[in-house]
Amino acid sequence: LDDLLVMAQEWMIDCTPMDFCSGTDLTGLIGKTTDPGRTDLQDFTVFSNLWLQGPIMITEFMASNGNNFVTMVNGMEADPDWIELYNTSSDDINLDGWYLTDDMNILNKWRFPPVVLEAGRHLVVFASGQTTVPYVDDLGYLHTNFSLSPDGEDLAIIQPDGQTVSHAWQAFPEQETNYSYGLELQTLKSGYFETPTPDATNGAAFLGFVADTQFSQDRGFYTAPFNVVITCQTPGAEIRYTTNGS
Repeated sequence: LDDLLVMAQEWMIDCTPMDFCSGTDLTGLIGKTTDPGRTDLQDFTVFSNLWLQGPIMITEFMASNGNNFVTMVNGMEADPDWIELYNTSSDDINLDGWYLTDDMNILNKWRFPPVVLEAGRHLVVFASGQTTVPYVDDLGYLHTNFSLSPDGEDLAIIQPDGQTVSHAWQAFPEQETNYSYGLELQTLKSGYFETPTPDATNGAAFLGFVADTQFSQDRGFYTAPFNVVITCQTPGAEIRYTTNGS
C-alpha cells in the first residue's frame, strides 16, 4: 500500500517529456500515450492493472514459429508456437493446478502438471495443440492442448482457483513469423522482439511493423514523364526515396 500512496501523490504532476516522472508515467513507459511526461489517471489505471497481476507473468511468446526455436517430438524436430512464463516473486511456485488459455471464456483450458518455477526464473511451454494431457516432449518441454493464432487472440495464465487471472494478453496484435511478442520487464513496454529470447531476459521491443508502400503507377517501361504518388497505410510513416541510389 505504500507504493500505492506514492503513486497517488504523483498523479497530476507534470514532468519533462524524457524522464517519465521518475517512472510514474506508465502509459509513456509502455508507449501508449499522446502526452508523454505527464502522470494522470490513465497511468493509475495501468498501475492498478499491474498491481492485480502476478506473481506469474507471460513475458514473451511466439505465435508463428518458423524454425526459430525448436524441440524434439517423438524423435522428430518440431517448431511449435511457444510461451515464456516468468516468476516475479521471491518464492518458488509449484504450478500444479495453474492454467494456460487462449480463450478468456475458457479459463481452465490447459492445466499444468506438477512443475516448480523457481523465483526469478523463466519457463517455456510449447503451444502445439497436443491431444495428450499432460504432454512432455523428448527434451522435457511441456506442450499445451492449444496453439496460438498469428492473427491475434487472447493468452492468459490463470491461478489454481480457475478464475483469478495472474497475467493476460487480451487480443494481442497480429504476429509475424519468427518475431516474438512480449514485455520489457525493466520498462513495462510491450512490443515485438526481433531477436526472440525464450527462457532468458527480453531485449528491447519495438511497437510494430510498417505497412508496405503503394505506388500510384505500376512498374514498367514508359516513353513520357508522369507523376507518381507513394503512400503507406501506417500512420506517421515517413517515406524516403532516391533517384541515384545514394
